[in-house]
Amino acid sequence: MMLASTVAGVWFFSEWLDKEGLLFFILSCIFISIACLIKPTSLYIGLPLLYLSVKKSGLKFLLRPSVWLFVFLVLGSVFAWYYHGHRIYVATGQTIALYDKMLNLELLFTAKFWDRIVIKSLLERHFAWAGFVIFIIGLFSKRKTDGERVFDWWLLAVFIYILIATKGNYAHDYYQLPFMLPASVVIARV
Repeated sequence: MMLASTVAGVWFFSEWLDKEGLLFFILSCIFISIACLIKPTSLYIGLPLLYLSVKKSGLKFLLRPSVWLFVFLVLGSVFAWYYHGHRIYVATGQTIALYDKMLNLELLFTAKFWDRIVIKSLLERHFAWAGFVIFIIGLFSKRKTDGERVFDWWLLAVFIYILIATKGNYAHDYYQLPFMLPASVVIARV
């Protein structure tokens, strides 16, 4: 659900920037919010959305009230939900265990972490080795349009997310699934 919501949110955001329809704005806001409410680490998707905004109108996008409304609605819904979760924790001791999945520099700078994330998870399980070779070829192939660059920013955003959610990525293979969304487009390029 998180992955599908992320893809839908990015697509509707792109459509909103191109066509400026209110329905695209609302749908993008809903889907990005859903993705971030399921896993707040989905906020990494802000980087590709930022790229799309800059590509459309340069830094002038910062002057658009609708962009700020979008940011407020998405971040506001995430903040409200996790504030509610925090209040439940205070009252009952039950937690959503968000913070224990985050950055761990000691783990990040070990070969064990990179072996588990890159070799065991991405290469062996997600790419199945052959897909990784095609991915590398696609990564260094020429982009036909500027629009394709959004997937480069998306890959960078997911890589940053892997660094930030160190413990979560180390503990759970499915934490690397967001990498496969832009990676599949890179593979398709080949």
